[in-house]
Amino acid sequence: MDVHVVEDHIQYVHARISSLQCKEEIMLTAVYGSCHIPTRRMLWDGLQNMSGTAMPWIVMGDFNTIFGHSEQVGCKAIDPKALEDFNDCILNCRLEDAGCKGLSFSWTNRRVAKRLHRVLMNQAYGELFPFVRVTQLAKTLLEHAPLLVESCRPSSGPKGFFKFQEMWFRHERFTLAVEENWKMRAYGDPLFSLVFKLKRIKTFLKKWNKENFGNIFF
Repeated sequence: MDVHVVEDHIQYVHARISSLQCKEEIMLTAVYGSCHIPTRRMLWDGLQNMSGTAMPWIVMGDFNTIFGHSEQVGCKAIDPKALEDFNDCILNCRLEDAGCKGLSFSWTNRRVAKRLHRVLMNQAYGELFPFVRVTQLAKTLLEHAPLLVESCRPSSGPKGFFKFQEMWFRHERFTLAVEENWKMRAYGDPLFSLVFKLKRIKTFLKKWNKENFGNIFF
């Protein structure tokens, strides 16, 4: 893997990453936002300055702020300006939250709990990696819970006919597996999103079939 740092700031690092496994270069931004709202605006400026990139772009880390009221418990006061700054930045950068499985909150001091850590990505990254899974792991001795990010691409092997198998319905986890895959984020207008999700679930079902029934039909 080759990593080239583009900009090193106290609140973020922009880096271009390339590897033998992925021929296309991606942009990674690692974030550690300031606790102070005025200072944190330098982070928003840094992200918006990078937002013009045509490269697949993924942004992750501790933003030290939340999207909305549902992302914290135990704290009554939320500065509306902090929420506005963050949401405006995400909108201007055309970034999407990759979601998260696991614990609901990534930081706690036993009185207050918040979701401060997250993964964001642009449309180009979502198209390059249709399967992005973010899992919040259990906390260690620190107040912060680490995130595990998995980005996968569909296999590029020879294409064959897709065959839906009736026996899949008899598998106890089939319906849930399909539902979880369908709910994963898709990008673009409604028609493109539908086509994208149909292609994604076809790839998923081929892999799922092989794992549960063996490579019988594909």
